[in-house]
Amino acid sequence: MIHIRLTDSAHKDLRVRVAEKDTTIQEWVEKLIEKALKGKT
Repeated sequence: MIHIRLTDSAHKDLRVRVAEKDTTIQEWVEKLIEKALKGKT
């Protein structure tokens, strides 16, 4: 489990972004991390 602090504006922008992609913040962050890790060997 990871907890992060975001500014109110960053959190709002993130909520908008994931809503546009019809996903959740959790799923979006998981995919972002997995993509970044796959780029490293």
